[in-house]
Amino acid sequence: MNDAIKQDINFLEYPLWMQSAQAAEGKVITWEDRDGYCFEASRGVPSKVDMLFLYYIMLESQNNNWEKIVRISRYQLLKG
Repeated sequence: MNDAIKQDINFLEYPLWMQSAQAAEGKVITWEDRDGYCFEASRGVPSKVDMLFLYYIMLESQNNNWEKIVRISRYQLLKG
């Protein structure tokens, strides 16, 4: 199975993560996308590290015929 993830123009128009400075503790960050959806995060916005974890979990799901529940230990996640 191909382990490549295609990043096309859709990821540029609708990014899943963003660069951010360290947020103050306890501060809620709010942002809005181009379609008007409002997002709130209490511990900062999703970063590129969060995206790497998501990619690995998606890969594991794909390797298991797109199972909706994927059980991975912390060790497996960090190793992968």
